[in-house]
Amino acid sequence: MGICKEVIRCDSFIKQYASWDKKLDEKLKKTITETEHRFLLDSTDDKTGGIYINDYEWLMLNDDNPWKKAFGEKKDFGYKYILNDIDKVILRGAWNYYYLLSYKGRFDPVTIDFISSWIEHYLCFFNGFTWSSISVNTNSEKKCFLGLLDNLRNYYLVLLNMYIIVNYTGGDDSTICVMMKDDEVISIIFNALKSVYLSMRELSCDKCRKYFFDLSSWHTKLIDITAIIKKVVFVKSLPVSVANKCLKSHRECDSFFEMLLTCELFFSKRRAIRDFVGVLFGGIEIPLVAKSLYEDRVSDIGFISLEGFFQDRHNMNGSFQRFVGQKILNKQNITLCDDNVLTGNTIDSVIRYLGLSDNDDYDILIIRRTPCNRIYHLLQYKSVINLDLYQVKIEGLLFKTHYSKIRKGTNNCGMYLDDLYRFDCSKEHLYELIFLNGVFDKKSRVNKYYKIREIEYEQLSSVIQ
Repeated sequence: MGICKEVIRCDSFIKQYASWDKKLDEKLKKTITETEHRFLLDSTDDKTGGIYINDYEWLMLNDDNPWKKAFGEKKDFGYKYILNDIDKVILRGAWNYYYLLSYKGRFDPVTIDFISSWIEHYLCFFNGFTWSSISVNTNSEKKCFLGLLDNLRNYYLVLLNMYIIVNYTGGDDSTICVMMKDDEVISIIFNALKSVYLSMRELSCDKCRKYFFDLSSWHTKLIDITAIIKKVVFVKSLPVSVANKCLKSHRECDSFFEMLLTCELFFSKRRAIRDFVGVLFGGIEIPLVAKSLYEDRVSDIGFISLEGFFQDRHNMNGSFQRFVGQKILNKQNITLCDDNVLTGNTIDSVIRYLGLSDNDDYDILIIRRTPCNRIYHLLQYKSVINLDLYQVKIEGLLFKTHYSKIRKGTNNCGMYLDDLYRFDCSKEHLYELIFLNGVFDKKSRVNKYYKIREIEYEQLSSVIQ
């Protein structure tokens, strides 16, 4: 059956979608009011998903504070590991978390040297911290520690994606599907991530409690896992198409709070033990979070990437390329996971590839939905998500993706950009913060993006004058 349907009456669907969007907004407000993870919510930037510390909290930290020294390392006139927003300091930087956005041109290929540079930059960042028994005593220190965990989580996720792509891919047209029970390296990375997720959840609730963490084994795991991934990635001559999939600029859904709350709501309804399978790259984290926090309810986790169909992803009759990896044979108790849904065709393609039917026990967990400000974008596709399946086959979708608003009939550049040529507002916001921070390469998209903005500003100024 799948989760898509053809829109026959546009006016009727617009009203249905708007009503559905409104109900989910109301549900989210109620859920957030009742959540026990208030400290994590209040520490998460809603645009980037990163952990932030307020300006006044940052300024009140002494310059010799170890957290401030590690995060506040400078490069020229900017910062390596933080980004300054209007009234806050986001604990992610151009030198580590957003290295790809800051230092790679849009059409430049990812090379082994670039991957190596990304790893070394992150290791330099991690080496700035003390990996021993630590106490976290104040709210500011809790936020800084959450920021370190947030970066650890990102580092491991990218390494995991890198490993799966390189170890299992056979080229451009490969379809990858692998389960953790069949791969020791995935299990090792999962165990490291599990410690991170459990610590983040522990810090998510109380504001006043003091915490103690023994990190003495964490740094050893970090170095060991890095060495394992290097052996896999650096010994092979990677095709450009494969290397480009190893590093991704950023995930649309990149908030641990959103993952935590979505999984919590899912397991409050679903009692059966299930296999969780994430669609790479956006859906890579959801199975890991689910298995870490609800281990007795998750049998195994896996990852799938249907590379061969992406050029024709909106053709519901598209064919699939050859299969690489361990195929999922059990079609019962499967939860397919992705970070975001636009039309639903990506998940539909996974359902068809796995051969799932109405008689199979599967469901779909998605973190974010496309808000109704993109309704005229959705209507230009051949199909849209079937709203009647929400809470029947589809769960989650409480959070909105930060897309720009599009007017009826708009399709700038054939890419459904708004009148300011924007689509993903989160990425636009990141470009702005990275540019203002000043740590980026002139060939990167950040610089090119602002060259365009400078031309537009000059044209506007001449019109005003």
